Amino acid sequence: MDNRLTIGLMIHHLENDYSRPIVKGASEAAEDLDVNIIFFPGRSLGGDYFDRKHTVYEYQNNVLYNYARPGVLDGAIISAATIGQFISNEEFKGFVDQFEGMPVLTLENEVRGYPCLRYGSDGIKLIIDHLVSEHDCKNIAFVSGPKNNKDAQSRLQAYREAMLENDLEYDESMIAYGNFSEYSEQAVLDLLDNCGRRLDAICFANDQMCIGGYKAVRSRGLEPGRDIIITGYDDSEVAMSLMPMLTTVRADAAILGYAAVERLVKWIRSGKAPASEELQSGLVIRSSCGCGMITGDSSRLSAIVKNMSTEETARTIVNILAGTDVSAKGKHVREKMSSFFAKVFTASAGGGELPEAKLIGEFKEVLDENVNILGHDVILSMLDASERICMGLVGNIHSKQIKVIHLFEQFNRAVTDFMLSWFYVRQADDSLCTFLISNIAKDMIMFMEDEEQCFNSITNNLHRIHVRSSYIYVYEKPIINPPNSQWEQPEKLYLKSYHVGDMLYTLKGDDQIIPWKEYANNRYSPENTRRTLVLSPLYSNEEQYGLMLCDLDPEYFQFVYSTAPQVCTAIKLTGLVKRLEGSIQLIQNKNTMLNKISMSDELTGVFNRRGFYKYADDVIHNEVNKGRVGVLIFGDLDNLKKINDTFGHDEGDYAIRTSAVYLKKALRDSDIVARIGGDEFAAFAVVTPEMAGIIKDIPPRIKAIAAEHNKQSEKPYNVCMSVGIYTFECGADISIRDYMDKADSALYKDKKNKDPDIMKKTEN
Repeated sequence: MDNRLTIGLMIHHLENDYSRPIVKGASEAAEDLDVNIIFFPGRSLGGDYFDRKHTVYEYQNNVLYNYARPGVLDGAIISAATIGQFISNEEFKGFVDQFEGMPVLTLENEVRGYPCLRYGSDGIKLIIDHLVSEHDCKNIAFVSGPKNNKDAQSRLQAYREAMLENDLEYDESMIAYGNFSEYSEQAVLDLLDNCGRRLDAICFANDQMCIGGYKAVRSRGLEPGRDIIITGYDDSEVAMSLMPMLTTVRADAAILGYAAVERLVKWIRSGKAPASEELQSGLVIRSSCGCGMITGDSSRLSAIVKNMSTEETARTIVNILAGTDVSAKGKHVREKMSSFFAKVFTASAGGGELPEAKLIGEFKEVLDENVNILGHDVILSMLDASERICMGLVGNIHSKQIKVIHLFEQFNRAVTDFMLSWFYVRQADDSLCTFLISNIAKDMIMFMEDEEQCFNSITNNLHRIHVRSSYIYVYEKPIINPPNSQWEQPEKLYLKSYHVGDMLYTLKGDDQIIPWKEYANNRYSPENTRRTLVLSPLYSNEEQYGLMLCDLDPEYFQFVYSTAPQVCTAIKLTGLVKRLEGSIQLIQNKNTMLNKISMSDELTGVFNRRGFYKYADDVIHNEVNKGRVGVLIFGDLDNLKKINDTFGHDEGDYAIRTSAVYLKKALRDSDIVARIGGDEFAAFAVVTPEMAGIIKDIPPRIKAIAAEHNKQSEKPYNVCMSVGIYTFECGADISIRDYMDKADSALYKDKKNKDPDIMKKTEN
């Protein structure tokens, strides 16, 4: 067992544009401080989701918060803005109070009695000041977050104050309320309809809502950055992905996550609670306000680096474009990039030749270490800004200008080559991981008769998709957890399988039993190993089955979301939870039933296409039948469409069932009969060489049975079949699929002779 501190972070989801950088920053802080961290990706309390049909059971993820308790954790961080955005302040305080007994720090919104870390709203004032002074904007609208959200209220108040400080009227009709998500398009449309075309700019309370904002203004024939200015807040990944790129406030969520872990750990170790604190934000100017990025604005760039040394210039450019990542890794990256560009600037400013080959070699080394941390878009922006600086440093010396241009062409080519190589490697890795994840349910079902192998197959696939260790817990029996119920975790969990590195383990009997408070740090946990853990609930609809705990890097967290549903599906389909109650025979009977259902045609009761292929191949490959004659029979119900059109689909179904009866009557009980399509049937029989002479009698026998049935039937129409037959020799290397086309050709010949009239002939 590990004696490190273990802290938890409760947040809505792990993979949206706001949560992802918080998770990244928190993970890096945990690594730098050598503490374990567990992420609890629940959902918003009382969540009102945009897509209600597909999110009806999202509340099930909130059971995770009950596992973030003292005894498991030494302290916890709670993302108040994401978890509490749909409930009142008092309700959220009640939620936070349940974690009494350990240090708790909130993010974004302050809760009475708890320290809070957040960004101040001064960035809104920077935005408004910029719009007024640089763009002479007078009609500036604001899209806030939800009315009851503290963060939204704070940013709206900052907007109100900034408008008044700039001698602009604060007008309620120019305020809209979104939901902090991309699904805020309607709020913007309503705002545009209320204000007409008089708006100069729209400020959004976060970047995510700008996605809907761009769509809304374009639907009104306006272009962001040209006809109307749009600004955001957070400087999330969204800001660089929108076109034009978004002018926004840099309230780096990664720094927030890092600082939260840093302050919580200091609190735990010192015993002294920190005061609530506001981090400083800054303005990031890009194209959506019409200014352009720093890399495309030579006058701004020159003004920023004027009178700086080459080292100071390089450090400034890197910090502006790469942000202020406070992690040890981030600092190291910025130092490497600053050092490299300082060399480039010094070489450009000197009187000698540019050492092109040496600089390109060093740049490729820097790329190998840093491009995946900074992102290729940031690297390219740095190159653009640095090239402009170098062109200023070489002055009007034409020959050296040409060399600078050529040098930076090589730098850009190196980035492109690196990214192409990285893309193909990552694409191959993602494809493999996707394949392995898709195999989880299949493998569990394949091994469902052997519980040990069944659960072992989960951890076997997990260790191959970058999960360093994993633990699969189940409850003694499924727990029904309807909406708005009070969840109480059972005292005992059953650890069915786990892996550490490439070592896989399954447990039996009492060895499986783990007290719930030891799920994160039990006798099977790796010793002296720092871990970054994600806890996932295993549930289907209202049934909770257990928990999955994985140790992996944040860049692979996406795989957790794909894996958990696979495990849940397999548990539900195979009835593995019921096996824990000792009903082994019941499970085997259900397995047989499910297998039969999956192999059978519901309408006729004979095999379906899948069952036909499987069982026919089993017979063909049986050593007993080697050298015997395989008889493949194709049957096709004649005139099904006419029967359906004339008498209705119920009569059509009757005709299909009757066709199956013809084949079963014409063949032995041991022979295989199947419906392989709408009105298509196949049958397979094996005969010894001595019996080969009877093969030719099979089609006439089927037709004779049909004729006798039609004679006795009171139906006004005939049910007839066309029949084709093909023979081959059985053997281990033969597959029934190899001969389907040949039997179909024989059927086609017979079908040309069918009677197109379905009605019985009446006697005169």
